[in-house]
Amino acid sequence: MLLLIVHLGPNLPLNDPAAGKDKNTPLHTCIKYLDHAVTNGGEINVAATHHLIKCAVALLKMKADLDLKNADTRTPLMQAARVSGPLGEASTAMLLAFKPKVDIVDGRGMSALHHAVEAGQGPAVKLLLAAGIRLQLPSSDGLTPLQLAARAGFVDIAQLLVEKGARVNFYPDAMPQEVALEKAAESLGLDDSLHDLPRMPPLMHAIVHNKAGMVEALLGLGADPIHAGWLGE
Repeated sequence: MLLLIVHLGPNLPLNDPAAGKDKNTPLHTCIKYLDHAVTNGGEINVAATHHLIKCAVALLKMKADLDLKNADTRTPLMQAARVSGPLGEASTAMLLAFKPKVDIVDGRGMSALHHAVEAGQGPAVKLLLAAGIRLQLPSSDGLTPLQLAARAGFVDIAQLLVEKGARVNFYPDAMPQEVALEKAAESLGLDDSLHDLPRMPPLMHAIVHNKAGMVEALLGLGADPIHAGWLGE
């Protein structure tokens, strides 16, 4: 792949997702295949990893658009943040060295930090926080990174987010359509159907999703057990 990049040079469709077979730019493809550089036994294919990293660096030096979204509306940084283990950490660090816009969001309103948290990738979370990414940004579903961590039970990530400034009792305001839904459900006696809505503080998310370890951790971090979500619970 590296020889092909060098050979094509200016004729390479660096920033045209539509030109790729799977609607990815060459940079997206390099990051995507890092996830495949792990054997079924969990061992890293070092040669493949080095090759893919070199390809990505070559593309960046050729002015590949680091903030371009692919067909899934994700940037290369969002993809890297989801790659597991040391490969994810290495690819995230590499991309951050080229100064991307860290607060870009995808079609779900999720930043690279949301993606790293959702995938449980602590090292990527740490790198993104050091790069100054926004902590309290809610997704289109109204979920902050800390709420995502609470739902999934990722205690170490939740502790890191709070240490870096995430507000343990914060939750976004309810959207008008959610308020309307809540009132309609109440009139039908369907209150319990709303327990998965996001407008609750992280502690409530941990309780609803049966994450006992997370409940204990959040209480230790200062979560208010009396602090109600917008459902008034």
